[in-house]
Amino acid sequence: SIKFSADITIDSSTVSFNVSMRARKDSVIWMSISPALGIEAARAVITKDSVKFYNRLNATYFIGDYNYISKLLHSDLDFEMLQSLLTGNSVDFYEEDEKLRSGMDNRKYLLSTVRKRKLRKVIEKNKEMKDPVQSIWLEPEIYKISRILIYDFNSNRTFDAKFEDFKTVDSLNFPHKISYDIKAEKNVSIRLEYSKITANKPQNFP
Repeated sequence: SIKFSADITIDSSTVSFNVSMRARKDSVIWMSISPALGIEAARAVITKDSVKFYNRLNATYFIGDYNYISKLLHSDLDFEMLQSLLTGNSVDFYEEDEKLRSGMDNRKYLLSTVRKRKLRKVIEKNKEMKDPVQSIWLEPEIYKISRILIYDFNSNRTFDAKFEDFKTVDSLNFPHKISYDIKAEKNVSIRLEYSKITANKPQNFP
């Protein structure tokens, strides 16, 4: 379970709120969303195949799939990606047959992926890279991800996630400050700051 504050900016419009989140790994993400006054305004339940959202302010609800979240954030998402991005873990954007490159960048480990077939064609024919590429930076002391950058050359879309202020919770390292910057049809900026994290304890998902 996690409590955090959120600031979301889409182009020039910004909204801020507080979230109480509960999650069971690979199963469900539950969120209670409140404005600054602390009264619950909305609730969401997200599973692998569905998104359910209830707006208490006007007594309306939504039941659908990940197209809703993808359109809201102007980026393609699924349950595994959302779960990983909320906890600072790797997003399996790439396929198993893709080339993995490693190195160092600014005193951090760097892993990046490029499709083997495309890379070979680019090298042989001296063409520019157009397939999506993912880069992952790791903190050398704890081997946790500090940044994930996904760039889609073909559609000129960028997804940049940064994880900071790692603290140990029940022997696990969690980031307490997270930012996401998405450049697509619209520019989206999300800032999360975690204030309370509890791990490995049973949760209810009403």
